Amino acid sequence: MSAELAAGIANVLDGCIGIVAGQSLLVVAEPEDQTFYRGALGRHVVDAAQARGLDAKLIIEPVPIGPEHFPAHVLEQIAASDHTLFFSRLGSQARFLKLPGPGTKTVSYVLDAESLAAPFGSLPYAFVAELHDLVVQRIGAARSYHLTCPNGSDLRMALEPADTGKPAELTPFAVRNFPVMIFPPISSARANGRLALTLALLSTSIHQYDDPIVPLDSPLLLDIADGKITQFGGEPVQAARAEAHFDRVAALFDADARALNSWHTGINPATFFAGRAIDDLGRWGSVAFGSPSYTHFHIVGSDPGEICGSLFNATIRFDDEILWDRGRFVFLERPEVADLLAKHGLARDALAIQQSIGVEA
Repeated sequence: MSAELAAGIANVLDGCIGIVAGQSLLVVAEPEDQTFYRGALGRHVVDAAQARGLDAKLIIEPVPIGPEHFPAHVLEQIAASDHTLFFSRLGSQARFLKLPGPGTKTVSYVLDAESLAAPFGSLPYAFVAELHDLVVQRIGAARSYHLTCPNGSDLRMALEPADTGKPAELTPFAVRNFPVMIFPPISSARANGRLALTLALLSTSIHQYDDPIVPLDSPLLLDIADGKITQFGGEPVQAARAEAHFDRVAALFDADARALNSWHTGINPATFFAGRAIDDLGRWGSVAFGSPSYTHFHIVGSDPGEICGSLFNATIRFDDEILWDRGRFVFLERPEVADLLAKHGLARDALAIQQSIGVEA
């Protein structure tokens, strides 16, 4: 095992999970023929944990059609474990579920050994977690947002706190992410304006369904009024195909075909996808969302919805303060982020967005 891969595994076990002697680790992986996670990641982590003398176990489980079919025997093992780590889309399906037991639950968005050995896997978890908290603190205090992009997006919404003194409308995850990728989804239930989606319509990975990907050859323009899609625009044939896709997916799950639920943008500058997005858009979409250059929306049905809509290089303002400027995460230039870098012994270039996410956007 390379030193870089060992560092990535240590970042998972120590930095993220925080496992200590006497605790148990359950690693849930997909069958090899599902080809989403590659490079025997689960086995590498279990072997490393066992080499430390830890109680670590690997189980292989097919991914069901949706969270309502989450395997009961896996839930039993989760409840009995101090820590559960998913190298599986089961973890994504569970991100808004109440999983049993007091132990930690973590889903990995590192999909192969190459990525785990890259800065994506080894940038200290504690640093990005504290960066995340700073971002959430800023967004949670906001009372409005305004999002634009070069393709014509222009979306606004006023935010209301759930209760006096509490953060604005963010939906918490039930599992932690490794690496830390993104802030929790922020509501678009009362948003107004226009979205210009590009690249492809994808699945949110909550449910598995046939033909989840609809490539987009030009911007798909969605007019939005009070959190509902009122018109599909752009190239007419593509717009009609997209509208039919929304209606089909909504019918599968008895869902609202016009609901624009929530969105978020990546905060991890080390986000990395090995390969070209176009070669496997579904797999790409499960990683790229951590990149500051990528914003995605949850659409159709109740939050987080069934369809993912993508846009790139957004400028995002909260209370008229720009936090992302044409895809550049300018929040990273704040003095408190410099303090975090110093605290964790990191140089400023650790935040350079040098990693490829497989697209030219």
